[in-house]
Amino acid sequence: MKTFDQFEKIAKKKKKKNLSKIVMISLIMTVFVLVGGNFLLNYSFEKKYQDLMMKRSTLSMITGPNVEEVSGGMEKTNIFSGQLTINRKKDLNGVDVAFDRYNLPFNIWSNILSEGSLGSGVEQQRRDSAIYYTRQLFQKYPTFYNINYQNDQAPITPVLEHPMIAEMPNQLVELAVTFDRPYTAKEIDKLIPDNLKINWYWIGEENTKLNTEYWPPEILYGVRAWGNAHYEGTKYEELDTADYVFKAFRKNLSEAIDKKWMASGLFKKNAEHYLKNNPDVDTAKFAGIILTGKSENFAQLENASWIYASSIGASTPNQPYYQLDKE
Repeated sequence: MKTFDQFEKIAKKKKKKNLSKIVMISLIMTVFVLVGGNFLLNYSFEKKYQDLMMKRSTLSMITGPNVEEVSGGMEKTNIFSGQLTINRKKDLNGVDVAFDRYNLPFNIWSNILSEGSLGSGVEQQRRDSAIYYTRQLFQKYPTFYNINYQNDQAPITPVLEHPMIAEMPNQLVELAVTFDRPYTAKEIDKLIPDNLKINWYWIGEENTKLNTEYWPPEILYGVRAWGNAHYEGTKYEELDTADYVFKAFRKNLSEAIDKKWMASGLFKKNAEHYLKNNPDVDTAKFAGIILTGKSENFAQLENASWIYASSIGASTPNQPYYQLDKE
């Protein structure tokens, strides 16, 4: 009996020791899984953030009429989801004004959302109105018109707002101009008065008959204007030449096509059509431009026959201390 009691004590000790080992191993494994899982989640978030920033860096160079992305950051909304927020601005003849932030919700499992669903968007003032505003800052939004648009069921009348600028004294104004036909950059230079600034060239929708009147900046494709970066006499001067800027645009547009970053197949077809038919900046044609300048300088456009449509965008009071690009 005594021997049995001793054996039972030894068995209990061994069982207790084994249980302690199991508990210790379980704790170590739990810590390892938690630390490893947290590392994996952080890595996944960082990878998704880098993917989004790479996409935005490319797309910001080929979309957004007179819209520049200036800073951004990521915020986690839960352990699997987050939101990328990008601050943006516009240039009104050398003066920066705020533009709607760009919010991109995402999670670590899904692919990056289609570009058309990510932007701030625009709102129509009334159902029968051709006036649009941004959703966050309620800023007047400049619209472009596709001269090839045809739809008898939903006809539109292009607006001509540039004569109204005469009623906006002492302001800096942004204006979207849709041409009566595509023009080369050199032809455009001859049309535009020297005291108005060209900020952006719209490539248009030559290969589609879509209504572009309500399109947000994220799906309007075009080229930032060259010669505005004030790089003259510096080592960066070459980066602001017409040839360099247009080649960079073609490269970024090709990348967006290859990586399927466009919101729909129609945009892809139009982009491919443009790349094929516009190989260099000297022969490339543009369907419209963004102009900015002092309100009084727009009077020179009042009887311009080459303007198919014109739409006022952002504006701000001119101040005596502003250093303007065009006087």
